[in-house]
Amino acid sequence: MSSTHQVVITQPDPESDDFEFAVTCPSINCSLWMRCKDCSHEPTEQETAASEYFAHDVDHSLIDGEWMTDTEQCAANATESGADGLSDLAHQFGPSTQQFDVDYWGDGVWDIIHVPSEVEK
Repeated sequence: MSSTHQVVITQPDPESDDFEFAVTCPSINCSLWMRCKDCSHEPTEQETAASEYFAHDVDHSLIDGEWMTDTEQCAANATESGADGLSDLAHQFGPSTQQFDVDYWGDGVWDIIHVPSEVEK
């Protein structure tokens, strides 16, 4: 199953430098995880060693030293670094449909990586 995303880039006002994005997300390797705000659970040594536990009906994972839960939001749409990457695509290609992958670098930073179409290869 592919993790490649698609974005349709539009520019409502050609005189403006503003773009709009409609992202199609395959929900693979791009989900934004946030620190659990509802949790009072103290992970056991076993859970810490496994870097995961289940509490209050939610899976938790140890990411960047913090216990996180899945927001089920695509990082391309829900993070500043994702938005910056989409903006870079828009400025590079203008109004168009582009393919991209999303990669997590750590410390909350996500990278948008353009995937060239067959025509561009």
